[in-house]
Amino acid sequence: MTDVALVHTEARLTIARSPAEVWAVLSDFHRAPLWIKNTLLKLEGELREGAELYFSFPKHPRFPGRLTRLRPLEEFGISFATRDFVFTLRELSPNQTEVCVSLQTPVYPRFGPEQTERGNLKICQAMLRQLQGVVEEEKHV
Repeated sequence: MTDVALVHTEARLTIARSPAEVWAVLSDFHRAPLWIKNTLLKLEGELREGAELYFSFPKHPRFPGRLTRLRPLEEFGISFATRDFVFTLRELSPNQTEVCVSLQTPVYPRFGPEQTERGNLKICQAMLRQLQGVVEEEKHV
C-alpha cells in the first residue's frame, strides 16, 4: 500500500459579527452556495456529524460528501472528493469572530506540493472572504 502525501493549509479572517451570527450562515446548507463559490449550486443533507451530504455542481448534480465535524459555535467540517475542510470559530469580542479554515488534500501530482499548497491557500482565502461577505451583509443582531 502506498502512502499518499498530504498538504495541510490554513487561513484565518476576522468577521465583524458574533460566533452565533457566523455559525448561522456556516451551518445553513441553503446558503452554502453563497460562500462556497466554486460553482456549487446546492448542498443537501442533515445537520448531524457523520451525515452524508450531497453537493450539486453543474457537471455533478449529486456529488457525495460528509459532515465530518459539528460542534455548534465552534467547529464545522465537511469533506468531498479529496478535500477535507474544517472551519473553527473563536470569539475575539462580542462582535468579532476569528474564523480559521483548514484544508487537507493529497498532493496533486501534476502540480507538486508547493503549487498544491498555494492553490489550497487561495481556495481557503476565497471561501473566508465569501463567508465574511455573506455574514456581514446579514442584518446585525
